[in-house]
Amino acid sequence: MRKTNPKIGQQLKMWEEQNAARLRIAQAHFDAQDKETQEVILLVRDRIVSYSSGHAAFYPDGKRGARIAVEIDPQWVTGNAFYMATQIMLDLAKMDVQVANYKFPDLICLECGEPVRDKKVRKRQR
Repeated sequence: MRKTNPKIGQQLKMWEEQNAARLRIAQAHFDAQDKETQEVILLVRDRIVSYSSGHAAFYPDGKRGARIAVEIDPQWVTGNAFYMATQIMLDLAKMDVQVANYKFPDLICLECGEPVRDKKVRKRQR
């Protein structure tokens, strides 16, 4: 489908770039955890992957047009599931639900996953 429809190819490329960014965020959250918590995250990831169809929906003519399911490379399915697993753990922690030994990653914004700058830098920006 990617080769026959250039709009799908463009959307898929953008989707892959977004997933690469999400994977970096997920890895930072994962690396901040102890071994037991990392194992829980991997179990959640594996469960999500096991229920995945391996397809993503794209709309070449916008949201009101026809939806086209495109088969996704398994690495992207696993990466996307990894991001979702770390976000599930983060959301549970925000609701004061302790899973394993999960802790908020230091120096990472809890909302967007971006690195938090040094306090001195933030004070100068005001």
